[in-house]
Amino acid sequence: LHTASPLDYLQALSIRGLGQTIAALRLPSAVLGAVTVWLFFLLARELFDRRVALAGAFLLAVSFWFIVMGRSAMHGITPPVVTVLAALLLVRALRCGRLTDYLWAGLALGGAAWGYSVLRVFPAVAVILLAYLLVTRRGLARRAYPGLAIYAAAALLAAAPVLQYARLHSAEFWKRTREESVFRGKPLAKGL
Repeated sequence: LHTASPLDYLQALSIRGLGQTIAALRLPSAVLGAVTVWLFFLLARELFDRRVALAGAFLLAVSFWFIVMGRSAMHGITPPVVTVLAALLLVRALRCGRLTDYLWAGLALGGAAWGYSVLRVFPAVAVILLAYLLVTRRGLARRAYPGLAIYAAAALLAAAPVLQYARLHSAEFWKRTREESVFRGKPLAKGL
């Protein structure tokens, strides 16, 4: 997909406001990195407790790859913030049960399709998280059913243009994934 990513727009705004400098180019990545740590803390607190959330956020903040991505001005910083936000919104929707929460969670999941190519596998991760929560939280499936319908519809609506492009131009859409996949040149069963 040959469109500008959200990071491109943030970098353009930063350069417009701060001038054509390396710092202006890197600032949006650093901000997204900091936001990711904060969102990760909130997600871990929703799923576990404050102590686990603090430890997890600290480990994320000091991990080598995350520091590199947060200061490199490359698109690799966008998948963590998008996935953590989408997971947090889904967990909160399941906990609170408000239909608007399911709507926002679905829009976040569908919006992931607009980002970096690695995000194309995220819906599968979201389904795994959702299945885990539905199995481990007694009575949640029955209570969450109407909201999950809104969640799925919102995700499909947000991702619809990208899905349409993928349907019409599948070779181009999956080109980067095929070129960089760990399963490249292998049948899926042998790649595992």
